[in-house]
Amino acid sequence: MLLSLGRAKVTDILEKKGEVEVTCELCNAQYRFDLIDIEQVLLTGGAAYLVIRN
Repeated sequence: MLLSLGRAKVTDILEKKGEVEVTCELCNAQYRFDLIDIEQVLLTGGAAYLVIRN
């Protein structure tokens, strides 16, 4: 989800709210991403985040 928004949009949301919140459409779980999470996802294409969070 974060990757599909693009760096500019994610950065804009992060600057305005301090975090990016995403809701899973399957289970309705909410996930919050701070600056460190966002940097990891954008730098690794999401691969590192999956390893860290699972």
